[in-house]
Amino acid sequence: MTVTSDSMQDGIRVGDILLVDQLTEYLSQKHLYPRGAVDRETIVVLREPGSQAFAVKRVVGIGGDMVAIRRGVLYVNGKTVREPYVRHYLYHDVMGENWPGVRVSFAGETRAGDGSFVVPAASYFLLSDSRDGSSDSRQWGPVGEKDLIGIVRGVIRRHRRAL
Repeated sequence: MTVTSDSMQDGIRVGDILLVDQLTEYLSQKHLYPRGAVDRETIVVLREPGSQAFAVKRVVGIGGDMVAIRRGVLYVNGKTVREPYVRHYLYHDVMGENWPGVRVSFAGETRAGDGSFVVPAASYFLLSDSRDGSSDSRQWGPVGEKDLIGIVRGVIRRHRRAL
């Protein structure tokens, strides 16, 4: 698969070719392979909800996890998550204090205005590494296991040669 979006910069860049493992996820969905192939920090490929475009995102929450972002910091189950791969360009909180007292619904699920969200069973909360301005579970809500296409197993970069 060739990457067409900069939502995972700097680790995955536009023009990179990804090695995507579709078999492991397919077999685990059919209960022919043990669950757990997809866990926190796994990079996955899916069809962007409401679109036919492919999306590459990082799993930050699995079923039962409480996810929150405050002042650009990710918390999972109340613990700060160290994310050296994340890039912030706009420096604002898009899932928390900008929505004080507001109740937001994702596909029938509700979360409090403090930005915390409990991931439903058999679902994932996905985020972009380039957080500001990217579409991900902050807009779509959680993504079901059946919506994943595969797991990114490697990256082959197309390098431009210097003249």
